[in-house]
Parts: sequence; structure tokens; C-alpha cells
Amino acid sequence: MLGPSNPNSLLTTKQLAEMLGVSVATIERWRAHGKPELPPHIRLSSGALRYQPIEVQNWLASKSTKPNIKTQSGAAK
Repeated sequence: MLGPSNPNSLLTTKQLAEMLGVSVATIERWRAHGKPELPPHIRLSSGALRYQPIEVQNWLASKSTKPNIKTQSGAAK
């Protein structure tokens, strides 16, 4: 299991892009323009950015929406 205590488990921008189904260029553009908000990143001494898997999971969970289920009376549940 990947975890923040293992430095080898940090995700690269390429891995994040693959998880989200977008290109690295899209991630870089989003980061440059602040749209949409991306998960928190870590800047290594080399300047490279990395993402902790748990932070990515939390970010994705915060972006998910719950379906609006209507009852027979038409009111949302």
C-alpha cells in the first residue's frame, strides 16, 4: 500500500495526470492558472513536484458529488 511515510510512494505529475485522465500539460496549465484547485503538492529540493496519494484521494473525495435522488413526491432526498 502506498503511504505518505514512504518517500517512494509520492506521485509524479505524470502519475496524477494519468489518474485524472488528463495530460501533464493540462495539470501544469491548471496549476499555473489555479483552475481547478489541485491537491496539495510537495516541492522537492530538485524543484520537482510530488503528490501524496492520501492527499489526492482526499481531494478527489471532496470533488465528488452526491446524486440528487427524488422521492415519489418529487422532493429531493
